[in-house]
Order: sequence, then structure tokens, then C-alpha cells
Amino acid sequence: MPALTEHNRIFIARDILGDCLVTPVEIRSAVPGVAYDHDQISGCRDTMPSPDVLQWCAENQYMLVAGPPKPLSLIDILHLWPDYFYSGPGACKFDPDDDPVASDDTAQFGWIGMRMGAVPGSMGKSKSAQCKLLDEVETVPNVAQALWATIVLQKVRKFELDLRIFVRTSSVNLDGNRVCIGGHGVRGQERIHFRPYGDDVALGTLGLAACLNRVVTTTIE
Repeated sequence: MPALTEHNRIFIARDILGDCLVTPVEIRSAVPGVAYDHDQISGCRDTMPSPDVLQWCAENQYMLVAGPPKPLSLIDILHLWPDYFYSGPGACKFDPDDDPVASDDTAQFGWIGMRMGAVPGSMGKSKSAQCKLLDEVETVPNVAQALWATIVLQKVRKFELDLRIFVRTSSVNLDGNRVCIGGHGVRGQERIHFRPYGDDVALGTLGLAACLNRVVTTTIE
């Protein structure tokens, strides 16, 4: 079988994932202020996960999104897209000088495989119980990774954000609680909202976020 070329890799990935694949070229065209150089675009083509991995993503409600061209923290994303976030009464505030989660956890360049929605069966469970539901190739994303993938998919594909539930991320705030992402507002006009919850909290509206635990380029058994 001949080796896959860069363009064949993108073609195969698009055939498997459809609109749930978002490439650097598409992000660069649709998102003002975000630019990738030639080497980064080629690098993403070269590191495209194998067809078996892509098929697993398609069967498990995953999107595959190119990460930002440079590391972006939570505070960077808040500044980049302020209109996506709820800022009214009760909104969480993140001080980069006092709260490490604002700047320490970042979304990095490379492919980000992110589950769309909560892990099935994770609602109403503590974090330890939720994590037992993860596949061996999955882990819990940090808040910056989850926000980047979710917002980019919406901006490029015009998908409506489903923010009726909250999902736990791996990020921990200054008080030792997980940063959880959900929504605030009426249907169709939601803004991203943050809530801090301890690992023992189990709510019917609180699930678990999940992402691929590495850039998987081999077969998932």
C-alpha cells in the first residue's frame, strides 16, 4: 500500500469525521487574529491520527481540532473572545496574579481530540466515579483545551453551543475546586459560564469532559 501523502491524510480524515474535523487552514480563514505558518500547517498534516483512531473518534462523538499556533491560557482565551463568556452577577473572575489556573493550564499547538458533550453516564457522579468511565485512551482536558476546541468548532462550523449542562475539567482553582464549564442564559443566547465544584460533588447537571490523552497516531484496540 503506498504511503499516505499530506493531502490524502486530510481527505481521509474529512471523509471519516466530516465537519467535526477543523484544520489550521480553516481556523486561519474563519478566526481573526489566529494565524498559522506553513510549517505548522504541514506539521498538522504529518501528525494526522491514523484512520483507525479517526474512526474511533467518529464513533465516540469526538471532534478533532487543531490547537492554537501558540500556547493560550484561560486568561488569553477570555481576552481573545470576551463575548462568548457570561460576565453578569455570579460570574467567576480569574486573576492571573493570584489564581494559577488562569495562566498555568494552556491549550497547545497540535491536534486536540475532544468529546462533544459529557462522557456518557457521567452525570450525577463524583469525579472519581466519573473517571472510571473513561476509555484507556481518554483523559480529562484542562479548561483552556476544552474552551479552545469548543469555541473554534462553533466559530468555524457555526455549530450552536450546547451549554445546558456543566462538565468538569482537570483545572483546579485557588480554592482547590475543579473549574467546570457550562452555560448561562436562554436557549440560543447562552454564554459560557464557570462554576467551581469539589471532586466529591455529584449533581444531575454535572458531567465529565474528556479528550484523547495524547496525539494518538496508531490503532486503538
